[in-house]
Amino acid sequence: MEISLNFSPMNVLIVEDRPSVAQAIAQCFDGVDLITKVQIAHNFETASSRMRKKHYDVFLLDINLDGSRNGLELCKHIRQTNKESLIVFISGFIRDEILEQLYAAGANDFIRKPFVRKEIRLKVVHWWNFIKAGWTKKPCLEYHDMSYDLERSMFTINGKIIPLTKALRRLLILFLQNPATIISYSRIQREIWGDHDTSMKNRDFKGRLFELRKRLPASHKNWIKSEAGEGYVLSRAD
Repeated sequence: MEISLNFSPMNVLIVEDRPSVAQAIAQCFDGVDLITKVQIAHNFETASSRMRKKHYDVFLLDINLDGSRNGLELCKHIRQTNKESLIVFISGFIRDEILEQLYAAGANDFIRKPFVRKEIRLKVVHWWNFIKAGWTKKPCLEYHDMSYDLERSMFTINGKIIPLTKALRRLLILFLQNPATIISYSRIQREIWGDHDTSMKNRDFKGRLFELRKRLPASHKNWIKSEAGEGYVLSRAD
């Protein structure tokens, strides 16, 4: 059985009618390892269309959107089929009764404009950790002598730092979350690249796995194993 724990990479959808503001919000997540993909929509219809093609873990919504339908209606629409994703409204001053309606519709939080970028980033990561694992957040993922410090994005084996690219760190997090568990090819693509299309076209995941193995010391190169026709597994070599 595949286990889904804290710190899974996430897809973010920003729904904001002003392109410059939407881009500013997107920039809040530059360099954040947990973020797989950030996409933007400016109205209810475009957001709904994107949701039919991709699963989003985080929604950042404005109340006022282009077109006839607003962010409150979009929030209700999201919650009809998606009870678990994070919904945060980022908007200007609103009356108390509107704020109550947002929370009643399923919003998790509200950030007032003009916003501070760091606040958006911190709140999204905090809420994501809380939703995925409650208050059981661990600062490190560990498997035998392997350790990944999530706060510093640092991977060590027996205390020695192993430098990794952002893509390799995402892949490693997935393995360390699910040790001794076969992870399917489609799940690797979905969680690392955020694609629903699991055909693996143009996705050199084998090359990434080869690169990850190459970074490991000789004693650990065989810990990431291929299971023919099923996927890959992180398992200590006997």
